[in-house]
Amino acid sequence: MSARPKLAGWLIGALAFAAAAPAARATTAVEVRSIEALSRSADAVVHGEVGEMYSVREGDQIFTYIDVGVREPLKGGGRADTVTLKLYGGEVDGVRTRVVGAPCLSAGEEVVLFLRPNSATTYGVVELAQGKFRVTRAENGTAQVERDLTGIQFLRQSPDLAPTTLAELAEAVRAASK
Repeated sequence: MSARPKLAGWLIGALAFAAAAPAARATTAVEVRSIEALSRSADAVVHGEVGEMYSVREGDQIFTYIDVGVREPLKGGGRADTVTLKLYGGEVDGVRTRVVGAPCLSAGEEVVLFLRPNSATTYGVVELAQGKFRVTRAENGTAQVERDLTGIQFLRQSPDLAPTTLAELAEAVRAASK
């Protein structure tokens, strides 16, 4: 048998194996943070609605600025009607950058955000996507919260420590902030 059929058989086998294997996904490894730990790390926790979003180039980096209308401050934040986030990543002139595991926000989305100032006028979200809860409404009108942890790989698995309703989350934040 010549080397050519052996090589062709090996190549076909390798391609079949590669096609059957799941695609690798980028992740960011982090420690699981409880609501208490997130609250201690945050200078402000707000319940609000995502407003205007725009991306800009600053030097060789791209940042996205996001205005969040504050419905209720759960910790700190004073009496501001709006807080402005400055997050690394975005798209400018067809160039896109992102941080794997960073929170994804959409205009009009109701959220609870755990925030830390990153300048005198802007905030960042604490612990990547762990610091963002999306608020949804159940059929009975109860405000529920959930997290999208896409792109996050936890270093140690632990039970889900997150409350399921907005009222439970607000209570947990206030208890941890005393």
